[in-house]
Amino acid sequence: MEIYERLIKFFGKPSISYLSGSPFETLIRTIISQNTNWRNTGAAYKRLSEKFEIKPEVLAEVDIREIEKKVDEIIGEGKLSEIDLAVIEELKAEEDFEKIEEEIDKL
Repeated sequence: MEIYERLIKFFGKPSISYLSGSPFETLIRTIISQNTNWRNTGAAYKRLSEKFEIKPEVLAEVDIREIEKKVDEIIGEGKLSEIDLAVIEELKAEEDFEKIEEEIDKL
């Protein structure tokens, strides 16, 4: 516990909780967080979720470049890598959205 407290004191508390929301929301936050600090991750996720409901069936209808644009407004252009975008695109292509949630729950 002492290490945790020292880390929080030095870095501060994360601006978002990875334990809240659906498994799919957690997955999207995790993808956004790659090479991004906590503050920007939280802000980018918030911006994205203000524009689109973070559900597989909703994001499936959104062009991937629109998702990239909303995230880039916060974390900086090009910070969301092509690999990150490909993962989101693959998730969007999944037709059985309940299967996504079930698979994430297994992790």
